[in-house]
Amino acid sequence: MKFSTENLITAVLKADDEQKNKIFNILTGADSDKQTSQQEKMLTKKEASAFLGISPASLDRFVQNKKVTKIQFGGKHSKNLFKLSELQALIETSKTILNPTAQEATV
Repeated sequence: MKFSTENLITAVLKADDEQKNKIFNILTGADSDKQTSQQEKMLTKKEASAFLGISPASLDRFVQNKKVTKIQFGGKHSKNLFKLSELQALIETSKTILNPTAQEATV
């Protein structure tokens, strides 16, 4: 079956989270035999900003300041995705910066 570029982009934009993860793994050369549970969970911009408890505009500033990496799919109507593990690491780093005695207590 042959697809046009436009049809492929449309399919990517309409894909659910599991399909987006599979596409991401194919594009990045990740091992296609990995189980879904081992694949990197990706969040949309709306989901990522809600997860962090910030506005989408603040998330854009985080990207500009290189605190978070966005992965962009598509062209004109592109979709931005964010790695859940990176967002979780950002929260952990922020906790340490805001409360340095918490880190000392665990050492």
